[in-house]
Order: sequence, then C-alpha cells, then structure tokens
Amino acid sequence: DVGAPLTNVALKILMDKSYEVQDYRLHYCGMSAKGKVLRSSTMFIKQNGKLIGMLCINFDDSKYREASDAILKLCHPDRFVEAHVQIDESQLPDKPACPPAVSPESFHNSIGDVAEDAVANELSRLGVSADRLTPEERLKIVASLKEGGIFLLKGAVKDVAAALSCSSPVYFSLWNFVVCVCGLPKVY
Repeated sequence: DVGAPLTNVALKILMDKSYEVQDYRLHYCGMSAKGKVLRSSTMFIKQNGKLIGMLCINFDDSKYREASDAILKLCHPDRFVEAHVQIDESQLPDKPACPPAVSPESFHNSIGDVAEDAVANELSRLGVSADRLTPEERLKIVASLKEGGIFLLKGAVKDVAAALSCSSPVYFSLWNFVVCVCGLPKVY
C-alpha cells in the first residue's frame, strides 16, 4: 500500500547492508496484511554506491497458479497423476520459496502493526507472554528488535513499549535504553 511503513525484510536489508554487495533481491516470499502469499522482489536504487531507495514489487500470482492447475487437470486426470506422478513443489522454479525457517516479508498498514508483529515474533521465539516478562527478557527483546532495525521507524519505541505491556515509567526506561544502545537522539 502507498504510505505503508517499511517491512521486516526492508529493515533487515538496511541493518545488514546487503545492498552494498547486491543490486537486487529476487523471488522471495511476502505476506500481505490480509494473509495472502505474494511473490516479492526488490531492486536497490543507489547513487554513487549509497542506497537512496528501494523499488519493491509484490505480486499475487495465485490466480495464475489456479489457472495452471486447472489446465493440468484437463491434460492429466487427477487419479492418474496422484497414482503415478510425484511432484516436489518446493523444487518448482516459479513458486516463491518460503521455507518455514525463514520469515516471509510482512506488510502492515502502520508502524504500530510492524512493531506489534516484531514483538510477537520475539515473544514466540522466547516462548513467553508480554505480561510476564522479566526486565532481563524485556532487554533481550529490545536488543533483538534493535538488531532487526525496528527502531529505524519513527514512533516505534512507543509502539514496542505498548506491545511489551510497559507502563509509562518503564516506557521511558526502555526509551533511554534504546537511546544509549542505538545512539538515537533524545527526543520524546
């Protein structure tokens, strides 16, 4: 969507600086805000070697897949194919690879949604809920989110604090931690 915040993949690219050694990233899996699987590609726009933008194309090819499946069913009766042909769909070149170990690119409508999703992923990874976090666990999550680039998004600290069920004093402690660790300006 026009005006949507950066995705988790775009933030990761900014943090790991993979754009310095690549001109593009092709054929990876994306997930729309409505849960639709997308085929995604990104071209890095550079000027004198410096990243100045990214052109991202995200395409829902599900209708074409359905048409392809329908045509194949005309040529090969279902029972014959099921009984005699084994297809490893993960090896098909025209299907976006989205292995379970790799998080698909997630599209959201607001920075709050991006922050909430990032926190939910961290909570899931640690196997804890936000309402029972210790201060140490909270700091681990914040450090991991910082590595993922979430704090590059304006207003994300407030949204992360809310997703971590932080009170106002804890929010300001969290913000001070982010300022110290991330080197961000002290702006509330």
